[in-house]
Amino acid sequence: MTLAMLAGGLVHAACSRPIVVPSSPLGFSVQVQDNTVSGVYPEALRTLGRKYGCQFVFPLVPRTRAEYMVLDADEGDLLVSISRNASRDARGDFIKLTDVRPSLIFLKRKPVAARSLQDILSDPRLQGITVRGYSYGDEFNRFMDELKRQNRLSTANDLITLGKMLNADRGDFTIVAATLLVSALAESPETQALTGALVYRPLADLPAVENGAYLSRKLSEADRQTLTRLLNELRTGGVLQTELERYYSRELIEATFARSAGN
Repeated sequence: MTLAMLAGGLVHAACSRPIVVPSSPLGFSVQVQDNTVSGVYPEALRTLGRKYGCQFVFPLVPRTRAEYMVLDADEGDLLVSISRNASRDARGDFIKLTDVRPSLIFLKRKPVAARSLQDILSDPRLQGITVRGYSYGDEFNRFMDELKRQNRLSTANDLITLGKMLNADRGDFTIVAATLLVSALAESPETQALTGALVYRPLADLPAVENGAYLSRKLSEADRQTLTRLLNELRTGGVLQTELERYYSRELIEATFARSAGN
């Protein structure tokens, strides 16, 4: 390695071992095909992993299990494409990558007039559907808890099931990042047609939330520092933005991200 390369900051402390990133399908953000994991976040991590000397492995588990593995057990190291909330902050170290704006999503043939969470709560006829383990901040969690208390909330295990439930009139709406739902439905032959049948709308009283990665507190200090630098470069160096633009349309990016991933 030359002195010029050292001066240019091209040398990074390599990760001491493979970094475990428990994963489940998340539309184009995390794709799974024949047990191979790809998509926006895995590809972005692999790109910078080569630069930093970090290998990432992506065991396939349910979303709730992934969170447990990283934040509660010594079974995982890194969660990606996950929103920040107080419960997770108490158990792991958050690195911001983007600001995500969840949308109210419903079918064109079954319009929902609501423009806010309060509008939804004020109309007892409206039934919601959510995905197990999904969160878009503390305000979202409180809203979902209230819907559940009123017996107005159904839960799906994944985004494909959510789309099928909407199409079968088992609920009137969901609240989720538009990029995730649209891309997940597009990947399944059973639900591809639904992607053109959706309306997605921001809600006045549901702000954008910080989205990014959580690091396990059981990581070594050296690995934590290396991964923190890698993730910060993922946000500021344009790699994440490049992957988003490769997988998602400009319309979906603008609907979902409150600002550029590079800001």
